[in-house]
Amino acid sequence: VTDVRAASFTLGYEIHDDGPDGPIVYATGHTVLTPYVFAEERIRRLAPEERAVLLERLVDDAAPLPAFELPAVPRRPENHYPVHVRFSDIDGYGHVNNVRYVEYLQEARIAVISRVFGEVPSGRGRTSVVVASIDVDYRRQLTMSPEAYAAHTQVIEVGRSSMVLGTEVLEHDGSVAARGRVVLVFFDPETQRSTVPPDDVREAVLRAAAQG
Repeated sequence: VTDVRAASFTLGYEIHDDGPDGPIVYATGHTVLTPYVFAEERIRRLAPEERAVLLERLVDDAAPLPAFELPAVPRRPENHYPVHVRFSDIDGYGHVNNVRYVEYLQEARIAVISRVFGEVPSGRGRTSVVVASIDVDYRRQLTMSPEAYAAHTQVIEVGRSSMVLGTEVLEHDGSVAARGRVVLVFFDPETQRSTVPPDDVREAVLRAAAQG
């Protein structure tokens, strides 16, 4: 537990192994959770006994939760991806489980970067990227629907060996159900290190970002 507030608390995670010189950290993460009354569709405050249990486990020197900001993603045909909810995506509460949104972001960004990379010779099946970080902001519940939800993905930032993609998953009425930010790093499978993409790939990514 890294933070406790009136109606929410934050859990921090670290996946690591023991190394000869200390822990080898493979991944870190945070989740902000809030008590929720499903019968009334509202957030509630932490009860005193819940707060007491959380405070017992509070880590005082935890790193602060990084800020997550995402500009509005343009809603254009070329960055659209239809999100089809599968029965297995639904949890015991009757809505899409939060973990499934990460899969939706993956499906949507693969569609977009495949199109962008496919525009140039160097990118057609020969450009590798790996995920460096993922942020998801949940706004509304998605439920089972015969109609696909809309996801729109945009390249919003380009670095020397990385790029940032933003995605919005929309309800049928156009309201935002979830927003995601994914950092992708260009990767050399032979050296297992980040790499600078070919010039034509970088130019294609910059063109995609300029469309925002």
